[in-house]
Amino acid sequence: MNRVRDADGAPGTAGASSTGTSIRLVVWYYLGTLLFILLDALGGWNVRVTGLQGLPALKYTYYAGCLGAGWLVHRFPRSAPFVALSESTINLAILLVGFLGTYLRALDAAMAGVPGTVMITYGQIINLLLNGGILVTGIYATIYLRSQIGLSGGTSTSTTPSGRERTPPPLDHE
Repeated sequence: MNRVRDADGAPGTAGASSTGTSIRLVVWYYLGTLLFILLDALGGWNVRVTGLQGLPALKYTYYAGCLGAGWLVHRFPRSAPFVALSESTINLAILLVGFLGTYLRALDAAMAGVPGTVMITYGQIINLLLNGGILVTGIYATIYLRSQIGLSGGTSTSTTPSGRERTPPPLDHE
């Protein structure tokens, strides 16, 4: 798997190790899209992209994009936080538009005098939790990687106590 190593090339410190774990989590989440496709196609249980439930062509195009994201983060592990941030933000936006549509339909029914309820499915809740978790993981890993290359705090480079420039820890691709 992918491990973050410290500047000397040794297996990383606790922070680096947890970032390596975050990156592995993101990689497996996107490569696990195959499982989500099977759950959706064979079992009718859509938890990966519930906002596109009524649009199967877009939904399966989105799944293909997630598989592409899986390949990208597997091939280039440092891209994992940025891919996770981008994809999760898009998926959460789609989900929130779906929630808004459900709410607006309930309002229309109420205005017409037809009793109705707002239906939020378990799939939507699971989708929200999955994407929220991946979004938080992406944020955490991005902050860590930025601090390692000296982008946090407005500094462009960082140095070690001996005066040498610090380089970001390399990611091994095993």
